[in-house]
Amino acid sequence: MPLNDVPSAPGQGTLYGVPPGEDAAPGFLAYLGRVHQEAVDGRLRGGLLGQYPQSQLGEPLPGTAPLPGTPIPPGPDAPEPPLPPGAVPPIPPPAG
Repeated sequence: MPLNDVPSAPGQGTLYGVPPGEDAAPGFLAYLGRVHQEAVDGRLRGGLLGQYPQSQLGEPLPGTAPLPGTPIPPGPDAPEPPLPPGAVPPIPPPAG
């Protein structure tokens, strides 16, 4: 499975850790070496290796925060907004 520097069509693009014009070294150990180098470089942070702690879930990844003032919709795990005073809570759906 090739590790491209940027998303590319199959068979195109440049492989991470392989100079342009050279073929990737065959074999599983060479593949593991490239994956290890990506992890050392921090390119897998928050992904396959080096996952962020659960307390940081929902926060933007470093360097990817939107501009200040950008409206961001709540995620699927966002808490329900509080009911206004005097409102009747909705009836939960039947279980099963």
